[in-house]
Amino acid sequence: EFLTFLSFLSKPETAAVLKRTVEALMKRGAIVRNLENLGERSLPYKISKHKERHKRGGYFLIDLEASPSIVSPMMDHLGRDIDVIRRAFIKHRVAKAEECSGIIPVSPKEKLSAKKN
Repeated sequence: EFLTFLSFLSKPETAAVLKRTVEALMKRGAIVRNLENLGERSLPYKISKHKERHKRGGYFLIDLEASPSIVSPMMDHLGRDIDVIRRAFIKHRVAKAEECSGIIPVSPKEKLSAKKN
């Protein structure tokens, strides 16, 4: 699984950018589990992108499951999107929960034989 951090320009077109991004991920075979808006905040440093300097941006977190082979093409795709200031993919391993087998029923015959021994 991967977590994708995106920093978008603060524009009303944010929904369209998110839609384009999620569609591009799904087109490449990703399963999008969750989309979280982390809000608008200052960028860690001033970023020059698409002939503009940016100090603030809207941050979004996309939780997805996909093959590692889509990371490079998606980085290229997002790098060409004029509304995306910064992008990152982070591998996120999820611990698989073990299934509880529950209490195994014991027959009355086994109970009696266990008490005799």
